Order: sequence, then C-alpha cells, then structure tokens
Amino acid sequence: MKKSRVDLRSKTPVRKVTREEMIALVDKIRRAEGTKEEIGAAVELFDANCLHPSKNSLIFWPHGFPDDPNLPEPTTEEIVDKALDPSHVIKL
Repeated sequence: MKKSRVDLRSKTPVRKVTREEMIALVDKIRRAEGTKEEIGAAVELFDANCLHPSKNSLIFWPHGFPDDPNLPEPTTEEIVDKALDPSHVIKL
C-alpha cells in the first residue's frame, strides 16, 4: 500500500504516484487532454509529487523564462526524471 503525504496548503492527503503515472500525467497536461478541471487536477497531482522547486514550470517553461525557442523541447521522460530527481530536495 502506498503512503500518502499531506499537502500543507489544502490539508488533504496527496497520493504518491509512480514514475509511469507521472509520465501519464505530463502527457495528459502537454496534450491538454480532458476538461479544464481534469487538467488542473493533473497539474496539482504533478506538483504534489514533484521534487524539483520549479514544479509545473518544468512542463510549461522547461528552459526558464523567457523561453529560448532555439533549445529543443524536453521529452516527457526528461521532464519526469528531472521532477523526481532527489538531488533537488533542500535538506534542512
């Protein structure tokens, strides 16, 4: 059974997702599949499981802001791998 974390902003349990589920979330978000509410929920779930401080900006602004159109778009797998990389976690 997967453990849930608590999102301190909403105080509701957040489901921990696998790498494969994160890939599916990012695909859904990038293709804008579903209703506005479904995409919003996918972004929230991605953010809750993302270890990188940039959160969903990894999807929407992968090269930072302003975006450099000369850089290639990262693949979905590259985005997810960066999101799940524990080296971005700030340890206190």
